Amino acid sequence: MSFASTAIGVSHLVQSTRAGAELVDFTTTISFLIAPVIAIFNFRIVTGRYFEKKYQPSRLLKILSYLGIIFLTSFATFFIITRI
Repeated sequence: MSFASTAIGVSHLVQSTRAGAELVDFTTTISFLIAPVIAIFNFRIVTGRYFEKKYQPSRLLKILSYLGIIFLTSFATFFIITRI
């Protein structure tokens, strides 16, 4: 029953094209801003004292992680600059 009421509520929200577009813009912006933060937190947890050394990623995976964090941060910055 709650799924049906949620679907009805969402359909009413999205029926207005403007409200639907604003919702998509908002969620996209939040996703792009939060992704690098989550990646950094995840990297710090996995490479920190919380994991034993044998379970921590290799040097290659750490380099790939740094590159991924740089990519996510760059893409979020680009997205915000193009939205302004």
